[in-house]
Amino acid sequence: MITKLFLCTVNGEKVPYEFVIAELKQIKAHFDRNLTKRFFSKFKKN
Repeated sequence: MITKLFLCTVNGEKVPYEFVIAELKQIKAHFDRNLTKRFFSKFKKN
C-alpha cells in the first residue's frame, strides 16, 4: 500500500495533510468532551 503524502500550507510551512487531520480530530475530540460535560451538567441540575 502506497501512502501519498499530500502537503498543505500552515503558516507558510508545508505540512502533511495527515498531521493536519490528526490535529483537527484532536480539537474536535476536545470540543466534544467539553460540550458533553456542559450538556450533562445542565441535565443533572434538572
